[in-house]
Amino acid sequence: MEMKILLLTTLMLGTGVMAAHGGGTYQTVNLLDHCGQVVPLGKTGHIKWDGSTDQSDCVVILRAEPDQKVVLQFLAMDIRQPNINDSKGCTTNRLAIYNGIYGDFLATYDREVCSMSRDFISAKSNISLHLATNSSGHGSFDIMFTTYYFSPSGHCPPGDLFKCSNDRCIDSSLTCDGVYNCGSDDQSDESPYPNEGRCPVPGVLTFAEIMGIAVGSFGLLALGAICCYVFVFKGCGQTRPSRFNRRSRRRPNRPSQGDIAMTPLTSLQEMRHKDGRSSAHTVSSHRSALQACTSSEKKSPTMPPKPIVMGAVSKSIPLEIVDISDSKR
Repeated sequence: MEMKILLLTTLMLGTGVMAAHGGGTYQTVNLLDHCGQVVPLGKTGHIKWDGSTDQSDCVVILRAEPDQKVVLQFLAMDIRQPNINDSKGCTTNRLAIYNGIYGDFLATYDREVCSMSRDFISAKSNISLHLATNSSGHGSFDIMFTTYYFSPSGHCPPGDLFKCSNDRCIDSSLTCDGVYNCGSDDQSDESPYPNEGRCPVPGVLTFAEIMGIAVGSFGLLALGAICCYVFVFKGCGQTRPSRFNRRSRRRPNRPSQGDIAMTPLTSLQEMRHKDGRSSAHTVSSHRSALQACTSSEKKSPTMPPKPIVMGAVSKSIPLEIVDISDSKR
C-alpha cells in the first residue's frame, strides 16, 4: 500500500513538472548508416559521425516538412587531416553542405567545413550533406538540427508552436529543455521571462510545480484517511466482538428477581387460584379412595383394617378423618 501511494504521488508531481518544462524527443542520424538515402527529419535531433577518415564518400539528403526550414548547430566538429594547419582550409577531409537535393541543378552549394563553424540556416526544406575524406586518421562530428517555420509576420502557423525572438516557430515541447533550439544567437526558448520561454529558475517553483505538489499531497492525505478507516475501524469491528455480545452468548434467557418483582398482582392471584383448585381436586380424589376402602372392608370383615397415610394432601387445607371403629360396631 505504501508503495502504491508513493508511485501515485510521484506520478502527480511528475505530471505538473513536465507540463512546465516540456521534453521533446531527440532524433539521432548516424551519417554512414544512411549513405545515398533520404532521411525525414523530426522536430530536432543530432547528426553524428565517428570513424576513420580513410577513403570516405557519403551523401545524405535531409528532408523536413513542406514550408519548414532547418537550422544546423555545430556542437563538435573535427575531421581535419593530421598535422595540417587550419590556414590551408579543408583540403582533404571536408563536409560540404547544400541547399536542396544533391545533384539537382537547383541545389546550391553553401559551404564546406572540417572544424567548428557558425550556424547553417537552410533556404529550403531539403538539405544535402556530402562527406569526403582521403587521409589516414580519425574524425568525428556532432551537429544538432532543428526544424522550424519562419514567421516574419509575428504569427506562427496553427499548432502547438513556440515563437522565438528571431521569428522562428519551433515545437513548444523544445522549450525549457536546456538546449537553444531557436539558434545559437537566440535563447528565448530557454528564457524565464513571461513573454518568452517562461522557464523555471533553479530553486524557484513554478505555478505548475506548486499545483502538482498540492494535488499530490491531497491525494496522499486522502489515501491515508481511507486506509485508517478500512484497517482500523472496519477491521476492529469485524474481528473483536463487543463485551455485551460475549456475555449474552454465555447466559441463557431466564427471568431475574427484578422481573418477578415487577409481575402484576392480578397475575399472582391467578396463579394462587390455580394452585387452590388443584389442591381441592387432590382432596376429593383421596376421599373417593377412602370410601372405596371402607366399603371393601365392610364386605370382608376378616381382614384387619389398614391405616391410611394422607401425606400427599396439602397442609393448608383441613382433612376430614373418618373413624373406622364406629363402622364395625
